[in-house]
Amino acid sequence: SLQGVDLGKAKADASGSLAERVAFAQQSKEAEFRNTFMVTAAEAAEVKTLASKAKSGDGFDFGKLPAESSERLEALYKAINGKVGYAMPDLAMKPIPLTADAAANKYIEDVNARLAPPPARPPKT
Repeated sequence: SLQGVDLGKAKADASGSLAERVAFAQQSKEAEFRNTFMVTAAEAAEVKTLASKAKSGDGFDFGKLPAESSERLEALYKAINGKVGYAMPDLAMKPIPLTADAAANKYIEDVNARLAPPPARPPKT
């Protein structure tokens, strides 16, 4: 019986009792979910290590990384963005053209204002 069993904490055994088999299945699915949709500590540590090799003054110069490290960093970038969302740096947001409908134009103007790039920040001194 599974009544009163905390499957997240129960001993997981693929060939054990019913509770142990269910716990094994649930914990396996949770581990798969974490690995699929969450950045792992190993990935974060590898990015940090590779980025530290590109440190240059107050910034980074990724051009000084060896080709192998650069390719690995790019692979990590793609894998992490696949998990948490995609960066779209080349996406050009164009204003929506106005129409003959004055009510629609108010909405379009609001949308266009939200699409506009934020004002440039003054440089740090």
